[in-house]
This record gives sequence, structure tokens and C-alpha cells, in this order.
Amino acid sequence: YILALAGLFAATSLGLGAHFQPYLAKQPEWLEKADALEPKASSARAMLAFAEYVRTGDLDAARATMTSILRRLPFDPEVLMFGGYLFFYSGQPKPGLDCMLKLAKYSLHTPYAAAIHNGISFAYGQLGEFEKSIAAAETALDINPNYPATRRHIAVAQAHLGRLDEAEVQLAIHSKIVPDDTISKIQSRMNLGDTEHARRYLEGLRLAGMPE
Repeated sequence: YILALAGLFAATSLGLGAHFQPYLAKQPEWLEKADALEPKASSARAMLAFAEYVRTGDLDAARATMTSILRRLPFDPEVLMFGGYLFFYSGQPKPGLDCMLKLAKYSLHTPYAAAIHNGISFAYGQLGEFEKSIAAAETALDINPNYPATRRHIAVAQAHLGRLDEAEVQLAIHSKIVPDDTISKIQSRMNLGDTEHARRYLEGLRLAGMPE
């Protein structure tokens, strides 16, 4: 069940969510089964907390669970990865960036590399440090040029910097990977939190020309 959930989230992140629509309805069952079977101290608890937040939007519960897991397993790659993205999705980029920068110290030569740089870009974009966001995104794209989220992050940063023509180019590439994507679809699948940082990110998408 853990692998099934992880695969589903990876597919969505890479723009393949439409191909996995029949499985989305199975998430509650998979979460329940995994929760019953997985040891409480397991690193997979971080992924379950992330999945539950995306499904329910219950930030208080997710934050409490993730804080406890990070306290017990502060250097576990899965915990740092899913912890970081939970904070990004909920509009809390500072603790998420801390997770990614810690992970970057020893995981940049692993399959996590593109996702690490993508996460760092996401964090800096939410924080308003747009040049840093672009630099991290470009590193992620050197590893995986077809990562749609990274194209969005660059577009957000470029739009806020007034480089609208460049931002439109990035969204055009993004649209080839994820056709008909919209701001409302992104908010729905990420359960993006209503914070100053998240609003800054969404405003960047609007400036870049992404439809509502």
C-alpha cells in the first residue's frame, strides 16, 4: 500500500495523473490499510502524513504528526522528502526548505536529486527569493527536463521579476507535459494552504498567464 501511494503521488508530480484516475478513489482504503500495517516509528509514516494532508487538508494533524516523525528520524531521506513537501503544500516554506537543504547534503547523487532541487525552488519562490528559485529550478531541469512542477516554479519566479515573456515560455512547456492544467486543479491536487507564501506562488502563476 505504501508503494502504491508513493507511485500515485510520483505520477501526479510528473504530470501523469490523468493516467491514474481510476486509482484515486482507492486512496482512502490504501491509507487505512497502510496505517494499520506500518510500524509507528517507520519512516513511511511521513508519506502517510503527507498523503492524509493532501486528501483532507487537515494541517494541524499533519503538522503534529510530521513534527513528531522529524524528531524521531531527523536524517531519514523519506522523512525529510515528504516532510519538506508537506510544508510546501501547506504554504510553510521555511521548515520545508530546512528539510530539503538537510537532505541535499547527502542525497544529491540519488534518485531524489531532481525532487530536492525542485523543492528548494518551490520554497524560494514562496519566500519571494526569485533568483534563488530560478537557480534551483534550472539545476532540477538539468537532471529531469520533463518535471512539470519545476517549469511552474520558474514561471512563477520569472513572472514576479517582470520577465513575463520567459514565464510564458515555461508555461507553454508545462502545458505540453500537463495539458489543460489550471490554477484550480493545482490547488485541488496539492491542497495548497491559504498562507501569504502560497498566495504569492499562485499570484505568480496568474501573472505568468495560467488560467484559473
